[in-house]
Amino acid sequence: MGCAPSIHVSGSTGIANGDSISNSSADGQFSQSVMKNSTSLLNIPKYQNFKPNSRSAEIPLLQAENLSGIQDFLVDSKSITHSAPYIEAKCNSNASQCTIMPQMVDQKSELQLGPMKVYKQAMEILFVFGADDPQLNAFVAAAKRGNYKYKLQYNSESAMEYYLSYMPELVMIDIRVNTSFDGEALCRHMRATRPNFNTVIVAVTKKLEQDDISIAPLLNAGFSKRFVEDHSITACYNELLSLDYGEVSLQCKLRATSCLFSAVEHAYDSIEIQCIDTDKVEFQYVNPAYEKVTGYWRSEVVGNMKNHILLNCDVPKPDSHESILKLLSNGKSWEGVCIARKKCGEQFVQNLKIVPMVGHTGSITHYVVVKRDLTAVQHDSQVQQLHQELSKVNFDKVHEKRNNSLQTPLQTSIMNSVSTKAEAPITKVINMLNAVQENSPSNVVQVLEQVIEILRTTELYTPTTIEQVEGRTGFGTDLVEGLMWNFRERRHSAENPVKGSNLLNSHKVLQVMQASPDIQAALQGEDQWDYDVIKLEKVSNNRPLYYLGQAIFNRFDVGEYLCVSDSIVRNWLQLVEANYHIHNTYHNSTHAADVLHATSIFLLKDGVKNTLDRSDQVAALIAAVVHDVDHPGFTNSFLCNAGSELAILYNDIAILESHHAAMAFKLTSRDSKSNIFQNLKQDEFKLLRQSIIDMIMATEMKQHFEHLAKFDNSFNKRHATPVYDHDNLSTNGRGTPESVSSINLQSPENRGVVRRMIIKCADIANPARPLELCREWAYRIAEEYFRQTEEEKKRNLPIVMPVFDRNTCNVPKSQVFFIDYFVMNLYVAWDKFAQVSDAMEFLRQNLSYWHDEAERLELEKENGSKNSP
Repeated sequence: MGCAPSIHVSGSTGIANGDSISNSSADGQFSQSVMKNSTSLLNIPKYQNFKPNSRSAEIPLLQAENLSGIQDFLVDSKSITHSAPYIEAKCNSNASQCTIMPQMVDQKSELQLGPMKVYKQAMEILFVFGADDPQLNAFVAAAKRGNYKYKLQYNSESAMEYYLSYMPELVMIDIRVNTSFDGEALCRHMRATRPNFNTVIVAVTKKLEQDDISIAPLLNAGFSKRFVEDHSITACYNELLSLDYGEVSLQCKLRATSCLFSAVEHAYDSIEIQCIDTDKVEFQYVNPAYEKVTGYWRSEVVGNMKNHILLNCDVPKPDSHESILKLLSNGKSWEGVCIARKKCGEQFVQNLKIVPMVGHTGSITHYVVVKRDLTAVQHDSQVQQLHQELSKVNFDKVHEKRNNSLQTPLQTSIMNSVSTKAEAPITKVINMLNAVQENSPSNVVQVLEQVIEILRTTELYTPTTIEQVEGRTGFGTDLVEGLMWNFRERRHSAENPVKGSNLLNSHKVLQVMQASPDIQAALQGEDQWDYDVIKLEKVSNNRPLYYLGQAIFNRFDVGEYLCVSDSIVRNWLQLVEANYHIHNTYHNSTHAADVLHATSIFLLKDGVKNTLDRSDQVAALIAAVVHDVDHPGFTNSFLCNAGSELAILYNDIAILESHHAAMAFKLTSRDSKSNIFQNLKQDEFKLLRQSIIDMIMATEMKQHFEHLAKFDNSFNKRHATPVYDHDNLSTNGRGTPESVSSINLQSPENRGVVRRMIIKCADIANPARPLELCREWAYRIAEEYFRQTEEEKKRNLPIVMPVFDRNTCNVPKSQVFFIDYFVMNLYVAWDKFAQVSDAMEFLRQNLSYWHDEAERLELEKENGSKNSP
């Protein structure tokens, strides 16, 4: 505090009661200074070897009777860091005062955060007082003395405006008897508006009349500390210096850690931080690279316990778990190659470095673990050739196994008698590995040793994933063959991709990889309109899109059409879902899964199948998955009013829709392991991309009625009074027209109209779901709109949807309006074409329910107002 005595030392020029102490030579020696009214000089032998390691050196002031030899201490400038910016001494001896003060404070200084250099600008101060008084005048004089920039404000409104505009490092708020504003409320408002800026806010209080007055209420309000009223300029100046080189500098360092976190978050290597608690280790942090490599989500790992640091890691000899843990317990880091397991059980080779962190007690408190997936060694020419040989062996053995399954018992016996000949390629590969090892670095040698060990086992030919699938379905080898066959040559464009492709494989068995029994159960009935995607959200730990996407894509043979393996489709689904914001109550991956489900149902309707071709089906499913990716949880109007970067980028036109489309293709093209378009021909990719973008852009509600009118005019109204071409009339078994001009129905224009209607109906399908789901979705979107309204009020932006005020909104009434204005006409037109009777029945029932609920709430509101005094 300002009244606490202290001495601060540096090489800056100072003033001491008119006598100066200054640097008079290059080596930093101080000239002598006579301190008036002092009976003795400072003698501090225990500080003779004192070497400050920060911007200032703070030494507790000794009482006057213990002061001697201050001249010797000041002259011994070799023990003083000249980057320290001031000298200050406040001492009392025989009722006289000696004070050494600086003339100015550095405009820019350097701080050290570990190995990181942090630059700190000169502190800027905001004084918020109700009126000029001696305390404010003392602070102003102290700020001038230290050459600090400062600003005076006398009410909360102007103070808040200045705070938001300039973000000063220090705010001093007068909470003494003050009728102009509520200081504690102002502090809370500042904290709520910029929670991450960490401004130091000090409460100026009256002199304490009781010893037991707690500072807890001020801390709860958001104040960093308090300053007890003291009109002394010296006390105020000491307080400002203490804050500048104390709390303000610490907050500057804290803000710099955001850069470190950003670097860790975007690192290619997996990074873990684990806290040691006796015999167990708890994850405190993992970065996105960890999620990508292991398959575990951050929410699944952080906060959970595991037995020890090397769980799920097989370490090659001569190292062992015991030897590594012993090394770590001695505070030494370990680095080596090990075989780890992903969430799905798949093994992979990684380089592992474990760094123990020693706490202030001298014991190890944390482990920092850095992991690198060594599959990158495939880029080496020799290793790449090796992988090609291994792939050929795997391919031959899979087909050999499939052929063996078709052999008679006699034939099987004959094949077993010559099985040694089939091992010749393996022997050849092992010899190649041994040759590569001779000229390889040590880390590659260790990897190749592990590869050789794997090659010597039967697991090379029977992956655990195949065994698991075979145990449930008996189609293990068929699955492997399908994965490999997906890489076949793309069909020629002259072949007809439409005929016969609208029908699904009725015999295809649903295979969703890495799914627990609960998830498998939650996926049952996904081909029905009343499917509960919220249940899947819960049992899958907020990963419904990943699992439902696999089921639907598998059912529609999307991977086969795109000529990519199931693993690439899974990686793509996982990547897309990771870029939906889980904190959004509505526009999250569960909404995407719901839209995907509705789209899959619509694609099976006869009218749709007779209009769209296979490429349209695939485009519709992909568009449903990505149509809201990276949604920020705010509307286009909000982004425009807030002047967001997205609004500027897309010129305030279809901001979110443009961003979703761009983000979808940006994510997909980032890595070949998740690029589902990589095997398409250029012209096929362009057409598919155009269809996907067109569908995503159609979800903009601004174009809602335009799309509805085009569909209604193109199909329903035209077909109400058809003129049949009797020469080409197609009929069903009852002699009635099957369709009206199927050639016109499948024109590019009509297909585009139907595609847009599919995703529009799927995007706002919630009111046409069973009542329980309808209610859940209604309150989820309401919550998201509530948050937007609160954010608009906080930022003083125009309120886009005033009805969505958390305290006054009638959610049922808003649903009635939304259904009447947007949904009902859309579904009536869609039902005429696609025959969605289940959806129409739910829609009518839900509309009736919301009508009743809205009237009930209005009645309760009226009764409440009548009964209120």
